[in-house]
Amino acid sequence: MMHFATAPGTSDEEEVRMIEQASEELREIPGVRSFGAHIGMAFLSDEVAGVNFGEMWISIDPEVDYDETITRIEEVAESYPGMRRDVQTYLRERTDETLSGSGEPIVVRIYGDDLAVLRERAEEVQHLLGQTSGVVEEHMDQQVDVPQIEVEVNLVTAQKYGLKPGDVRRAAATMVAGEEVGDVFRDGKA
Repeated sequence: MMHFATAPGTSDEEEVRMIEQASEELREIPGVRSFGAHIGMAFLSDEVAGVNFGEMWISIDPEVDYDETITRIEEVAESYPGMRRDVQTYLRERTDETLSGSGEPIVVRIYGDDLAVLRERAEEVQHLLGQTSGVVEEHMDQQVDVPQIEVEVNLVTAQKYGLKPGDVRRAAATMVAGEEVGDVFRDGKA
């Protein structure tokens, strides 16, 4: 299993492009039997993530050299700069997330109200960890500001067209984020 995460706000199209490219590279590795992936998480999923997060499931043929195949898979993963990723077994991933809420062996959480101060402290901790003997791949979770939209309704103009402020805000929200219009059921499945 390989997790991947790009910067928040990365488009769905870019995520799909990267996954399709990575899948082609992974399927060329001798010993990779099958491959599947998903981007983002379902509406009521057990993990909350945006379109910038995904998982790839990679099945390895038991007849090949496992360590060599994993090394080749990790090389593909490393060839995508700017993307946080990890390669691990499904069991290891579930165990790590159950124990710590994270797949990392050491997690430092910093709490507070001021995002700028939190980022400063996180950089200090990362710097200290980077100077610590034996620590490898120290990093901060990707924290970036995600653009927000604020809709201010011109009441006079809206009233001229028979619109209420809520109508305008709902239409803007639908244009930006979409809206679920229904569910499709087949063979007893949603």
